[in-house]
Amino acid sequence: VAIDPDYAQAWAALAEAQVLQPVYSPVPMDIANTHALASAQRALALNPDTALAYVAQGIVYSNQMHWADADRVLRRALALAPGDAEVLNQYAQFLEGVGQLEPALVELDRSLQRDPLSGTSGAIRVQLRLFLHRIDADAAAAQISAIVRAHPDSVFVHRVAMLLYLILHRYPEAETQIRMAATLNGADPALNVALIRGIADPAQRARAIQILETSQATDGLPRQGIVRAMFFMLLGDRDRALAELDNAANRDSTIPQLLWFPAFDPVRNDPRFKAALKKMGLPYTPRELNSP
Repeated sequence: VAIDPDYAQAWAALAEAQVLQPVYSPVPMDIANTHALASAQRALALNPDTALAYVAQGIVYSNQMHWADADRVLRRALALAPGDAEVLNQYAQFLEGVGQLEPALVELDRSLQRDPLSGTSGAIRVQLRLFLHRIDADAAAAQISAIVRAHPDSVFVHRVAMLLYLILHRYPEAETQIRMAATLNGADPALNVALIRGIADPAQRARAIQILETSQATDGLPRQGIVRAMFFMLLGDRDRALAELDNAANRDSTIPQLLWFPAFDPVRNDPRFKAALKKMGLPYTPRELNSP
């Protein structure tokens, strides 16, 4: 945009980069959302058919839990660019976030048909297929391992791999992945590893909870309310997890996809969990999924 301030696609790409910053850096979400919406609007003023600008808006609205607005602009992006792998990937992530796992997998497969080497789409696909019982534990571990080898510099891939290994109770592999993600993201690997060890070993659980509560040096993920709730669940502190979810429902929060992880299975019937999801407006069903 510095070289060509009238290039709509560059403003749209900037908008998406800005809205993703809180997942990878200390940038506050409200600031990131504000900047992303401004850049997206600049792109659309230059060219109202810029699909990626609608994608950036959709991510902001998802962060704000305005699901219908997110759905609307993301489907506008799909109408403009039905064969764009990034548009399909982000709509798949939105569908997963609002609890529509089967449709999410359909969109993700479409994305991978157009960009079969995408580490992001490939990692999410393994995760979804595991949740939907389309793949067994050994196959999931083998597939995510291959994706990690192909994308050794991707923080996102290492994070998804870490979460999958936690689900599979493969704690040494989870340690390796969280260490890699923290190193790439400029966080303290030792503190991050301590979280995994607290999950694996009850004797180390108290230290892990203390780190999660107090440390500013862990990977950027634990700053997010839903992520913190998931870690508290894995560390055996259900009350704290449910309190974190209630807090997350009152403010912008990324990564709603984690709400459908097995970590929350023990509290799905808890009235407090149901109340938190209701405050978040989840699960949300797009209109088109209600059609015959």
